[in-house]
Order: sequence, then structure tokens, then C-alpha cells
Amino acid sequence: MKARFWIYALLGLAASTPALHADAVTAFRNGVSAFKHERLEEARDAFERALELDTPDDKFDPARAHYNLGNTLYRLQAMEDAEKAFADATRTADISIQADAWFNLGNIFLHRAGALLESGNAAEARTAFQQAQQHFRKSLRLSPSRVDAQRNFELAQRELDRMVMMVRMIRDVVQRAGTAVDEHRYTEAASLLQQNRENFAAAFQLNEELKKQYEQMLQHSGEVAGILAESPTDPRDPLSAPPTGGQTQ
Repeated sequence: MKARFWIYALLGLAASTPALHADAVTAFRNGVSAFKHERLEEARDAFERALELDTPDDKFDPARAHYNLGNTLYRLQAMEDAEKAFADATRTADISIQADAWFNLGNIFLHRAGALLESGNAAEARTAFQQAQQHFRKSLRLSPSRVDAQRNFELAQRELDRMVMMVRMIRDVVQRAGTAVDEHRYTEAASLLQQNRENFAAAFQLNEELKKQYEQMLQHSGEVAGILAESPTDPRDPLSAPPTGGQTQ
């Protein structure tokens, strides 16, 4: 998921500015130019320089430099540093910068959630999707009409819903296997629990109790099914009993 790569230009400079402020403005402008020409390391250094030169007495809003630095760091794949820069950019009275910074924070967590999901860490991915939604919601509160934040919020929600459905599916399988065990259909129970086992790992990370139930039932039904396999005529398992009532040749 790409961030909102909008670089803020400096607006409304005072006619007379202190020398230090002028240096910060020059560094800021150099950063904007470097970013537009894809010289990202140079842009990063320029925005960091602008922030170093800025003082509390200046009329230059550092949130603009923080925001632009965040976009640059995101492009450089320095996600943790970009997250900090965007968080700093939210500390401004400028609603527009706030809304964009919260949006990009949401994108960072959305990107992180996807990577965690691909690596098999469903529990942390769920948390990251939820955090992404929180940031998109803050962006929407400041700018209710923006479509991108709403779209990404819904994307995160779809992933969360998919996780809920995954847990429900595995719970249903475990319950069906439990019923089969209660009715002494051990081979059927073992088969149910063995199917698509590689897809169950994510659901078990999201629900530890379900994982325990699954493992206990799999062990029990597997042991019994193994015994039945050695004694295929055991009448306790309908699947292993021979057919009755027919003629044999």
C-alpha cells in the first residue's frame, strides 16, 4: 500500500525573516526539489536539516517538514522512521497536514499488517489492521469527504472480517469432529481434523483456546483411528465395519 506522496510547499513566508529561519526555508525548498527529482537521500537530508535549523520563534511550521520527511522515508522503505515523522506531523494546527499525516500513518500500519500476514503472524497482523483503521478514522474525522481514507479503512475491515470467518470455519470443523468422536466415528473425525491443516495456523494464532481443542481432539481421534486401522472390523467405527445384508461371491 503506497503512502499519499504529497509534498507540501512552503506558503505565506513573511517579508522579513531571521537568518536562521531563511536557512531552514532554503533547506526545506531544497528537500522539495530533491524529492520531485527522485533524489530521495538528498531530500531526506534536506528536510532533516530544515528541522534542525528551525526554532520555536519561527513562523515556519515544522509539521510540513516532518510530513515531507515521512513521505521521503516511506519511499526509502524506512518504515519506523517514517512512522515517527508522520506522528510528529500530526502536531500542528493545520487540519490539512493532520489529515494527510494520519492517513499515511494508516498506510504504514496497513503495509505492516500485510507483511505480518504473509509471514504467518496473524495475531500481530490483526492488531496492525486495527491500528491502521484507527489512523484512517482520525483522518476521516478531519476530512470526512476523502475517499482514499474510507477505501483503505474498508480494506482493513475486509481483512479483519476474513480473520473472523477463518476462526469460525475452524471452530465449525472442530465441533463437527467432536460430534464424530462422541458417536465413535473416529476415522471421520481424524479426517476432518487433518484436512487443510496448513491453513489452520493463522486461525489458531487468533484463538488459543480453539488451538488447544483442536490439538487434543486430533491426538485422541488419531490414536483411536490408528487402532481401528489395525483392526478394520472393529464394530465401534461404522466406517471400518464390513457391509452387512448382502451376498458375497
